[in-house]
Amino acid sequence: MTAATNIPWKKRIRILGIPVDRVEDADLERVFHHFLLDGRLHHIVFARRSDCMRARRSKRKRRILEEASLVLPLDRSLVWAARRLHQEAPVRYLPFSFIVRLLRFLEEKGERVYLLGESPQDILTIERNIRETFPGLRVVGRYHGNFPKEVEETILTAVKKATPALILIGSGIRGGDEWVSQHRAELPPAMVIVHPETMQVFAGRRKRVAPEEFYGRIPPLKGFILNPLRILKVFYYLWFALLVMVYKVFGLNKSRDD
Repeated sequence: MTAATNIPWKKRIRILGIPVDRVEDADLERVFHHFLLDGRLHHIVFARRSDCMRARRSKRKRRILEEASLVLPLDRSLVWAARRLHQEAPVRYLPFSFIVRLLRFLEEKGERVYLLGESPQDILTIERNIRETFPGLRVVGRYHGNFPKEVEETILTAVKKATPALILIGSGIRGGDEWVSQHRAELPPAMVIVHPETMQVFAGRRKRVAPEEFYGRIPPLKGFILNPLRILKVFYYLWFALLVMVYKVFGLNKSRDD
């Protein structure tokens, strides 16, 4: 298993034994700069509570997170769990804003991006919108998702030859983050992010998540009104909270390699 990158501006913590990274907002560009220059593939993963729960049972899912250079928490419950487990609370980043910030950083450096996934029409729209929004960023290639298995090797070769600084992946790539993990040796040294929702925002097919909703400034009752299915997640929350307390009491919050 490939070890995650150790750098001064990132601290790897454990939640239910699963890796999550803590990066202060002020240090984010330093992390981008390090990833850009060190000549390695850097898989950046946005992790939900459900990903941590699955990684406890799935070796493949755990391997994806262990190998990732950056695992950023999406759910507030992961921040709560970190505090309960006496870990430094990680910083949550709204994925669309994070990716735009990375694209701005790469634009300032005159760097390159490769776009992968979504439908043939949507990937053209995404390319056009990124070119218009980030004129200093070079889009060096694109390929739509749901491609036949027999062209996969050709696509991987094209991505490698394009030498992008960032590979941005949407839907239609079998396995998503797992696909990245499986093809680490065939991909170029670049930052890689799988986030279909952001690609669909660039395609104009999805609205951006409001910061007020992501950071919890929408009152809970209003949140349930906007999405009544949230009530079904209560039992899952309780199971997660119980596991956190068990890990805390019995000192189980560690890597399996420890």
